[in-house]
Amino acid sequence: MRERLAAVLESSDDAIISKTLDVIAAWNRGAGRVFGYSASEAVGKPMSMLMPTEGVDEESDILARIRRGESVEHFETVRIRKDGDSIDISATISPIRDGSGAVVGASKIARDITERKRADAVLAKRSEELSRQAEELLCPQKGLETQKLTLQSVLDSMSEGLVAADEQGKFIIWNPAAERIIGLGPANVSSEECSAHYGPLSADTVTPFPPEQNPLLRALHGEVGSAEMSLRNSELGSGVWIESSASPLKDKSGVLRGGVVAFRDITQRKTDELEIRKLNDELEERVVKRTTQLVAANHELEAFTDSVSRDRAPLRHIAGFAGIFVEEFSSTLEPQAQHYLRRIQDSARCIGELVDGLLDLAQLGRQPLRPQLTE
Repeated sequence: MRERLAAVLESSDDAIISKTLDVIAAWNRGAGRVFGYSASEAVGKPMSMLMPTEGVDEESDILARIRRGESVEHFETVRIRKDGDSIDISATISPIRDGSGAVVGASKIARDITERKRADAVLAKRSEELSRQAEELLCPQKGLETQKLTLQSVLDSMSEGLVAADEQGKFIIWNPAAERIIGLGPANVSSEECSAHYGPLSADTVTPFPPEQNPLLRALHGEVGSAEMSLRNSELGSGVWIESSASPLKDKSGVLRGGVVAFRDITQRKTDELEIRKLNDELEERVVKRTTQLVAANHELEAFTDSVSRDRAPLRHIAGFAGIFVEEFSSTLEPQAQHYLRRIQDSARCIGELVDGLLDLAQLGRQPLRPQLTE
């Protein structure tokens, strides 16, 4: 068990760091990948070597919490790689206690979240490395108990579920996150009974998930696999969606010794996708309804403009007769009467221009839109 736990620690893609209250004490390969420093370059150095100038006070605040026995979970911050690049990380830091319960250090899991979209590839790579290195590392006797506590702390603080089984299908690793996500702990059931016990379902959330496609069962047969599935069992209530990837567990001779699977809860993502589909359906319905209303409004506008264009004769008569009256009888009319006639002519002309403008506007509304880029 200690060897397998050590393999989990050393082969994780996440940076897993153990430190005293002053300096770095252990530095896994994942830490080297994330921060660019080798173990020989990092061990014995203060954590401040990874911090930007403006974050110098951050480490002292974290150490103060660790000394009080508190954990720092899912802490997001900025760190500096060996090559000088800034990266965003998500870290979980837990105190390490000795046999008397005193805090003697801390274990830290840091994940590079600069490229979250590569999470699936990271999970697959982690599982593959776990299976390849699980039997290769030997834990020295000196400090064995401290390392065991560190490794257990790592497993306990992981947000992803991690499960490993031997070649007979018996579970040998089942971390707390796995029990929290799945709702059940490890059970010694056959592969035929596994589906009925844990309740994996296909994408329709009704059909049982095919056992031959289950990533862990495929790993037990030497295959690499990944899948999304819905889980429903007596402990989950409304159920949960998980995304998992698995790889075979082999010893250093290449002999198949079991399988390991890492998975995470994607229920919220699935809920969001369903809500987006619902909103799209509602939007399409509203667009159809609005289009129908616009078509009806256009028909009414066309009917109005046709009516206006046909019924302009009375307006022309008013303007025409007023003009004739002024031309033939202006010499016999009083100035006030001439003023009234001119106002009639001006008003008729204004109304005619208004009608022409309405007809032009209606004609413009019938023109197709021509989108253009603007600067």
